[in-house]
Amino acid sequence: MLIVLGDETDLRVQGLCPALHRQRLPYIVLNNACFPYTLQLTQSIDDSGQDVLFLPGEGVSVPADEIRAVYYCCQYPFVLRPDDPAEIGDTVYQNINSAFWSFFYGLAERDCLFVNPIKPADHHNYKTDVLRCLKAAGVRVPATTVTNRPEAVVAFYEQHARCIFKPPWGQAFTEELLPKHLKPDMLARLANSPTMLQEYVAGQEIRLYVIGEAVFGVRVISDALDINEDAYTLRQAFEPDEAMVALARRVAQVTGLVFTAIDMRQTPDGELVVFEANSSPDFTADEAQAGHPLSDCLARLLARVD
Repeated sequence: MLIVLGDETDLRVQGLCPALHRQRLPYIVLNNACFPYTLQLTQSIDDSGQDVLFLPGEGVSVPADEIRAVYYCCQYPFVLRPDDPAEIGDTVYQNINSAFWSFFYGLAERDCLFVNPIKPADHHNYKTDVLRCLKAAGVRVPATTVTNRPEAVVAFYEQHARCIFKPPWGQAFTEELLPKHLKPDMLARLANSPTMLQEYVAGQEIRLYVIGEAVFGVRVISDALDINEDAYTLRQAFEPDEAMVALARRVAQVTGLVFTAIDMRQTPDGELVVFEANSSPDFTADEAQAGHPLSDCLARLLARVD
């Protein structure tokens, strides 16, 4: 049995499920926000045979021993009951969070494949630390600073010929840092939210997928500073050379990710600069345009097919 941690409306889940059918791999799509009001569980430190998920709707139960793999697509905020007193809301939320993720951490201690493992997947959210780890391993990454100090923003701007900024967590588009952003009223906004600053790296946008032992290359053709803003972005398949394959595998090893899409640029002089190793990439557009069998390869990994 495979657990897909996500939601049926998610494009990644929609892209993977047909491939799981082709592998004839039984699976359940599980939205963690269903816990504890429709989804139930039991976990015991004394008797692992009592570790069971009780699914909503049909009264189906899944013993933990039958869960062979987990696709950790995404997680959602837990939902509190509207009649819970506001003053205990944080406590209730943390209790729910603790019970749910303790169960899945317990699965990780068994012979259960996680794609991706919980800790490396969650570490992706702390992008500066990930980049620091990659740099320590000899991977070329852009100069990066996260700060909420106006002086640090101005200093970074003066140190680089061109630079960009974006939220450390993500969920917003990248912008070029310009003189207008250095005005006092703009810099004052840092008091409410830190920003991530990076040197601008010119070159060809490349995405390398690592799925187990397989590595796939996609060239991203766009003039936009942030390709997520370009509705006409083109994605072209290519065969990565040995240096790219070695770099992709090194990044996957450092980050602990068995499935990742590594965003990088190849500069005009051929240097590869890594920006990010996505822990749960949306592979659907790259698969549709570039034609790589990404969903089937991911399904085979989850099914443990060599």
